[in-house]
This record gives sequence, C-alpha cells and structure tokens, in this order.
Amino acid sequence: MNKKTAEMIAKMDTETKEKTNNQAGLALIAETNVDRGVRLRAVLKLTDPAVLKRIAVAETDAFIRYCAVLQLTDPAVLKRIAWTDTSPLVRKAAVGRIHDQGALAQIAGMDISVDVRLTAVWRINAPAVLERIAETDISRHVREAATRRIKELRG
Repeated sequence: MNKKTAEMIAKMDTETKEKTNNQAGLALIAETNVDRGVRLRAVLKLTDPAVLKRIAVAETDAFIRYCAVLQLTDPAVLKRIAWTDTSPLVRKAAVGRIHDQGALAQIAGMDISVDVRLTAVWRINAPAVLERIAETDISRHVREAATRRIKELRG
C-alpha cells in the first residue's frame, strides 16, 4: 500500500468515526449503506425517533426493522407496524411494546401468526377478552395461553 492510499483510508476511517458519533451521520449510514451489518450497527446506535420510524417502516431487511421497532415508543407507529408489517418477527416486536388493550385484543384475535397472537394474549389484562380468545382461537397454544393468562390475572 502506498502512502497516498494509506492517507485515503485513514481519512475514510476518520469520516466514518465522525458520522457514527452523530445522529445525522448514523441515519445516513443506517438508511443508505449497502452492507447489512453496517446498517444494523448504525440502527442500534440511533436514538432519533423519526429516523427509527422511517427504518422500522421502510427498511427491506426484516431484522433491521425489528431492531428499529425495539427502540420505538410512539404508540400509533407501533400499532401501524403491528397491523401492517409483512414479518411476524417485526409484528411481534411491535405488539410487545403496545399498551393499548383494544389494539392488543384485535391483534390477538386476528393476526395470522400464532407467535404474534401469543404475544398479544400475554399483554391483555381483560379476562373477558381472554375468555373469548380461549374459546375461539384456532390455535391450541393460543387458547391455552389465554386460559393461563386468565388464571394469572385472577390470582
């Protein structure tokens, strides 16, 4: 490696370090870098809710969306992701952060994924809703979880 190449690499390393120490630089890396691992590391360092929302909604890689969702707190965004994301992993992560009992009841009754429905069931606090799920869900696992959750709530 010649001196000029070494200087260019050193400059690139410095620029990369500077970008990863500020949210705008991290956002740029997280949203545009071609390397999945680099995007993932940037997402894990992000704190800007607007950028995390964009990534959670628009990123093509489900695992990166999942990591972004785990950092979101906006209930409306989380509900939208829980209803619309194509990945059960991402929907499950969103459901795990939702507190709205009505939304959880709807998701527990309608999501195609057993794992997503199970996550919703364990977050529901209304025995009447859980009783309906325990009686009607197509999955034995979800019905049993609803029954266990009722017992847990009733002490």
